[in-house]
Amino acid sequence: MSFDGRQRGELEQHAATASELIENGRYREALEHLYVVVQERPNHPGVLWELAMAYSNLEYNTEALAVLEQLNRRIPSNVELRTAMGCIQLRLGRYEDAKVNLLRAYAADRENALILRNLGHAYQGLGDAASAEQAFLAAHEMDSADNRTVQALAQFYMRKPDLRMAEHWVKLLLSRANDRETDAERWLLRIQTGWA
Repeated sequence: MSFDGRQRGELEQHAATASELIENGRYREALEHLYVVVQERPNHPGVLWELAMAYSNLEYNTEALAVLEQLNRRIPSNVELRTAMGCIQLRLGRYEDAKVNLLRAYAADRENALILRNLGHAYQGLGDAASAEQAFLAAHEMDSADNRTVQALAQFYMRKPDLRMAEHWVKLLLSRANDRETDAERWLLRIQTGWA
């Protein structure tokens, strides 16, 4: 279909509005605009990426993964895409697939703590505690400010169980928390009272 200037302008406005809504966390509203754009540009990488991110943030994980897989067929070696696919596969409990995608992403970007943390979750889901621990610790060494990794380490050691190490990571998480009650406070209480 050929667009005249007005139609092209409207389509670009829908795309710009969708991007702005996504940036502001208004994913459901963004979908309405993205659907209009996707009808006319079904293979546009930027549009597909934003559609996948909107789906992901709305926890439409199956839909997000389908869009990411479509995008992966067009751009097969993209680190960010492989990482996103791995994260969605983790949510879906597809740990082996997640591990494959995250290992490919990590091979291309060995300085990415987010990839390592998620790889730790994949290993943990597969029951490989030694590899999970190694990935979580390496992610923390790479980016010690990331509280999500500290939380992953606390939960890992609570499940292991290694309560001394769990307490270490929970206390670190608490030292960074604001004044309101956190999950970490409840975890620490469980550890200290022997309920972990």
